[in-house]
Amino acid sequence: MKILSRYLARDFVKYLLLCLLAMLLLMMVGTLFSNINTVFSSWAALKAFLDTLVRALPGVIELLLPMTVLLATMFTFNALSRDSELLAMKTAGMGHVRLIVPLFVPLLAVAAFAYYNQNYLFRLLHGGGDTVRELSADRDLWRSWEKNVIYMSRVDPARRTVTNLHVFQIDAEPFRLSEIGKVAFGSQKASNWVFSERTERRLKDGLWDLKQEPWQEVPADAFPDVFRSVETDAQHLTFAALQWEIRQRSAQGSPIHVFVLYAHQKVAALAALFLMVLVGAPLSQFHFRRGRVAGEIMLSILIGIAYWLSNEILTILGKGGLLAPAVAVWTVPGLYLLLGAVLLIRTR
Repeated sequence: MKILSRYLARDFVKYLLLCLLAMLLLMMVGTLFSNINTVFSSWAALKAFLDTLVRALPGVIELLLPMTVLLATMFTFNALSRDSELLAMKTAGMGHVRLIVPLFVPLLAVAAFAYYNQNYLFRLLHGGGDTVRELSADRDLWRSWEKNVIYMSRVDPARRTVTNLHVFQIDAEPFRLSEIGKVAFGSQKASNWVFSERTERRLKDGLWDLKQEPWQEVPADAFPDVFRSVETDAQHLTFAALQWEIRQRSAQGSPIHVFVLYAHQKVAALAALFLMVLVGAPLSQFHFRRGRVAGEIMLSILIGIAYWLSNEILTILGKGGLLAPAVAVWTVPGLYLLLGAVLLIRTR
């Protein structure tokens, strides 16, 4: 059985590489011919086109991988069926599940590549570090943190200093302003903040209590990151970085639903690869017993597009807060899991 498992895995890897390469080349050639007049107008235009093409590769690979895995699965089992090898394997005692499991072994390496492609290669080709989106200067002066609203007249990320800092604490029940703090100057050191000329007014028993201090020192993690001048691109953060971002934003009272959604989506993107094998293996045996390759290709593309399109729609609804992150991300994989289970039962 080990020989047969290796044989299945080798064929699957062969078809996977061929399908991925063919689809990448097809998209590249299509892009080239749609811009051929501009591309060959000068060496600078050709260089710019190649640079754009390389930068787009991680996104294209991320889009094509599930569809490619489905296509490779259907090609693998269709070839075995066409040469009666599949019948011989079943006669030797390999059931439907045992035929699918060998494909999961190389798929682990594919999943690792998919994770690297989304979270490391994308950022590497787009300048390294966290992919960011610039925010307006006015928005940078405001922060929300737990029950506090923070305003700063000036923020200097290079020197790690803030000027004229105001902290307003607002209670929910009853809804009221319960504390006002003012700091003339603040400086962040390695592990702490040092605030100078600090004034605090706190509401106590209906009266405002005034407290003044020439300086105050607090741990760095007890105050929000006010130097963040950019918004992190959650889609291309690593899973560990996403979890850290979620904890930080929760402590600061910032919205986290988009980050939670992408945390779910990173796991779902890897699960989609295995789901495509679960759907493709029985589908190839159920519909394509005579080796109709054109039908396999068309059906694989349609199933892949349906997965991507429905997943994108639910993701948009999840980002807008109309669906819970887990519901937005896992609804489509759940339906494909059900589809794979039904097809697997029908082929027995």
